Amino acid sequence: MEVCGLFRAWMRTLALSLWIVAVSTSVAWTWHYKTTPGRPSAPPHAWPTSANVRHSGTTLLVALHPLCTCSEATISELARLMASVHDQPTPTVYALIYDYHPRTSIEESSLWRRAAAIPGVIAMRDADGEMARSFGAETSGDVIAYSADGVLLFHGGLTAARGHEGDSFGRQRLLAVLRGNTPDRRDSPVFGCNMNELAKGST
Repeated sequence: MEVCGLFRAWMRTLALSLWIVAVSTSVAWTWHYKTTPGRPSAPPHAWPTSANVRHSGTTLLVALHPLCTCSEATISELARLMASVHDQPTPTVYALIYDYHPRTSIEESSLWRRAAAIPGVIAMRDADGEMARSFGAETSGDVIAYSADGVLLFHGGLTAARGHEGDSFGRQRLLAVLRGNTPDRRDSPVFGCNMNELAKGST
């Protein structure tokens, strides 16, 4: 009986140890995923003449994929950004929403409605991400800003982690640019999903 009791106690200890290891591994993996940035953009240093969107004054392009759960956080941060520059010359903002399935009305998505509801933001269908790619964006949540004379001002993300809302270096830097100040850097990591990989999975 004493041996059986010791064996059961040992099994309970082993089970508890395995549970702790499993939970710790899961938490570590989740944290690693949330804090690992996506592929950075490589935008042209000058506004491309072949762009299918009109350049007017300071212009921002925001690449978004509706299947990326991180896109909603980017929209939230974009709304905060635009509210912070209401007393400045309002930039033109194009939310390039990846239209991955022509039979689906992308205008009916929550992402489209939220983007279009932000003052100063123009929601646009981006068939197969063609416009985003023309500006070097591959990750959902990438923001690319150009000056009134077509010079690259900033590129990067507005969130501090995947799906995370709140202050970030990216939003601070872009806000400084829009206010006419000089940021410490003109780029930031983009925490989002690879748009091309999402498109492959949705076909």
